[in-house]
Amino acid sequence: MKFTDAWTLPFKGDPNGITIYIWDSKGHMCFTYLDDDEQKYRRIIGLLNGEDEKPFVGVGSDGSHIAVTDDRTETETKPCLLVRGWGYLTGIGALNLDHETAGNLQHELMEYCMNKLIGK
Repeated sequence: MKFTDAWTLPFKGDPNGITIYIWDSKGHMCFTYLDDDEQKYRRIIGLLNGEDEKPFVGVGSDGSHIAVTDDRTETETKPCLLVRGWGYLTGIGALNLDHETAGNLQHELMEYCMNKLIGK
């Protein structure tokens, strides 16, 4: 099973402005956005969807959060995305996946996201 079996591209944000969530095209929560910069929010969604946006210089993760930067000299970055969807992946009324499979899907989603944010 791949993450695209659980979440359907393209990703979407709130068309009326910034919100704290990013969903897949079927309305399943994928990320919580932890910043207040609407331009960065739109840029992240554009990059995730393969649109022609300027990639970030640096992307890092602690395993559940993703941080981005445009500053090559920045040594610490504040996380801007939190990977979500555990309840959707493991819930009885949802996909009802075992924890190992769900964890692997979240990890695959995070890797996809990090690669897209740096332009891969």
